[in-house]
Amino acid sequence: MNCLIDIRKIERILIIPTNREIGRLTTANECEKPPEVSTLEEELIEYKLGLEKMKKDFLEVENAYNEDKLVREEEQKIYEQKKNDFDQKIDNVDPMKERLSEIEKEMNRHEREKKMMEIKLNNYKERRGQYVEEEKRKRDKYEEVLKAAKRRSENEVEVTKSAEEIHKELMIIQESLQRDQEGLEELLQEAVS
Repeated sequence: MNCLIDIRKIERILIIPTNREIGRLTTANECEKPPEVSTLEEELIEYKLGLEKMKKDFLEVENAYNEDKLVREEEQKIYEQKKNDFDQKIDNVDPMKERLSEIEKEMNRHEREKKMMEIKLNNYKERRGQYVEEEKRKRDKYEEVLKAAKRRSENEVEVTKSAEEIHKELMIIQESLQRDQEGLEELLQEAVS
């Protein structure tokens, strides 16, 4: 479309005025004196040659313009393709960012849970240590009472307590040790799980 406009401009600027000049000169020569046909023919040939050269130059410019236009269109297609690829990659980034955020939250939650479990485990270990100490103390007391009972029975020392009372005390101590042992086993199971 631009090429047609440029050709018309060239016609208006060069060809039409040249044709008018030729027409004026022809009319003037006919009126004034007999025309020198050979001079006019030479001028006409020169104008035609100039016009042909202009047309040839114009066609070269038009061809170069069309080639540039094709290159620009191809570059525009490549640009659009790259832009679409980039936009698709950007669209894929947002879901990945959201997933990464979810994973980080999950990791933080697990880290908190791990710390809480470590605290619980330390508490269980501390309580277990207390139970073990208490069990040892009660076992020692039981052993002491048992030894005292054996000594008394061997020496036949005067006993202030009856056998039933000593037996009851031993049973109480034994039950207490058994409860402590069960509580310790429960703590160990909770700590392990």
